[in-house]
Amino acid sequence: MQYVWLIGLVTYLLWAQAPRYPDNPYQDLFEAVYEQHPMIPRGALEAVAYTQSRFYPLVPQPACTGIPQGWGLFGWIEDGKGYFRNNLLTIAELSGFSLTELKLSPALQIEALARAYEACMAIRGVSSADLKAHAQIFLDLSYLPLLPDPVNDFARQSELFEIYRFLTSSEAAHKYRFSPWKVSLVELFGENYPVLSATQVFITEDEIHTKEGHTYRNTNNTDYPGAIWDPAASCNYNSRPSGASITHVTVHTIQGTYAGCISWFKNCQAQASAHYVLRSSDGQITQMVREADRAWHVGTENSYTIGLEHEGYINNPSWYTVPMYLSSAALVRDICQRQNIPRTSVWFGDACSGSTSQCLVKSCIRIKGHQQYPNQTHTDPGPHWNWNYYYQLIAGPTYTVNQTFTAPSGTVYDPGGPSGDYSNNQRYLIRIAPPGATSITLTFQQFNLENNFSSSTKGGDYLYIYDGDTTTAPLLRRLTGTTLPNPITSSGGVVLLELRTDCSNPMAGWQLTYNATFTSGGGSDNTPPTTSIGTVPDWVTASFPLTFQDEDDGGRQVEKAFYLVMYDSGGDWRSNPERGFFSDNFMGPALHPDWTPVVGNWLILDPGNGDPVLRQDDESSSNA
Repeated sequence: MQYVWLIGLVTYLLWAQAPRYPDNPYQDLFEAVYEQHPMIPRGALEAVAYTQSRFYPLVPQPACTGIPQGWGLFGWIEDGKGYFRNNLLTIAELSGFSLTELKLSPALQIEALARAYEACMAIRGVSSADLKAHAQIFLDLSYLPLLPDPVNDFARQSELFEIYRFLTSSEAAHKYRFSPWKVSLVELFGENYPVLSATQVFITEDEIHTKEGHTYRNTNNTDYPGAIWDPAASCNYNSRPSGASITHVTVHTIQGTYAGCISWFKNCQAQASAHYVLRSSDGQITQMVREADRAWHVGTENSYTIGLEHEGYINNPSWYTVPMYLSSAALVRDICQRQNIPRTSVWFGDACSGSTSQCLVKSCIRIKGHQQYPNQTHTDPGPHWNWNYYYQLIAGPTYTVNQTFTAPSGTVYDPGGPSGDYSNNQRYLIRIAPPGATSITLTFQQFNLENNFSSSTKGGDYLYIYDGDTTTAPLLRRLTGTTLPNPITSSGGVVLLELRTDCSNPMAGWQLTYNATFTSGGGSDNTPPTTSIGTVPDWVTASFPLTFQDEDDGGRQVEKAFYLVMYDSGGDWRSNPERGFFSDNFMGPALHPDWTPVVGNWLILDPGNGDPVLRQDDESSSNA
């Protein structure tokens, strides 16, 4: 069997995701270092910083995989645990700076890399102009093992591909003030380029290849068509217990790079693994453990879970890119279909800082972060993972509107109706869109949704109210609990309600009424307004009150009203100009001197029905 996998997806939702190339707060420092080291091609130092840290200085923190942690802007490793190279020590030796200095000062880190880079250029005889040859400099200063096996070759090539993709990008060059490197990635990476770029790959039982016939390495079919099969060392995983079912998916952050993670899982000292590893820049996926086997990624909960490691660091949201979210969500949707996991059982509450003691959620929530399982000390994916976006991609990305209301006003209940409860793991959408409406006001009479989002075991349900007809429209309110919400008014003529429920404790829901407002003549409002007049007194010769009320059908409002008090006795009456009222029955034949003819031929015209009008019949005048 053969599959096709397209990773270059059209961006589904443009909420404010991190840009591909984040700001570099140290750009001026880089510029100053290049002035001192003119032999180094501009962009080289930024490429390493972007690939390793996204310009965010790293401080080692516990990683769920046990992967060695890096220091500073360039992710230098001090203790590679006998597997990774200790390139922090290499940089210190080549630059002359102490380890303490290199750990604490971004300015010294940039200068140190420049010195080390320049030293490697001299040792290898690499010129500034031979940009392809600089690949060896990047490898010399990398932490990845220089073992000759194909697996580590793939890891090293992945890192080089990221560096050179950055250096040849006109967008990156403009952002970080260097000239794009004139290097052909196809020529540099040869037959491995199609797999490293991974815009389209064909997977058979034996290999990965492109339609042009390029092959990276032999492989067996992965569980997920489109992932690259690159197995972890067998010492880092084992078989699932007999009869164990796969019921959950665990979201991790590597606390390191894609290439580093792939390499680390090859090392028996790691004693860790995950089923899948995902790349930040484009969402490429490498599978390292069969789903049928038990990867070691979430401690006591390994037996029933599938683990996804995402490239990056929890304290830097620029790693969490749209391509990686899209790729990860597509993978999870596929897992849900094959393992019979509800796609709506994704955590959709707020992101969390901390471990189990701060972040534990209900056990029946199936797709959640490492930190949200019991008995965990790790804190990934951390406070910057966008669970709302991730939920929309997994539960969607398309959705069905379950009810639509078009009347000018009405009553709306939750999906359980006026007397029942809503359901578990439910996503239900209601659209209110009266034709011609300019705004809609929602008023709640009853409200009862589960709210345990602040408890020691978190969970609950939310009602999202959008100011428009899609879930990408601005969010007016996100509601939960039992407090009756204040009235909510949209800025336009459509409101979308989205109910999301978790896996337990359904409640009574809500009852609300809505009323739409309209402009005059808007939509299908073809019924004219009416005016009711109070009791008219008998003939009087002094001031008297008179009440009247304007009404429109369906609760609409009259936008503009004009009032004129007239005297209907067949004679002329001038009304009361001192009170702002003017009147003329046009009884003629001459105009009353209150009128001042300006342009044209003015006359009083009696069409014969007893209702004379004033007319200006000079059609040649532009004022007519």
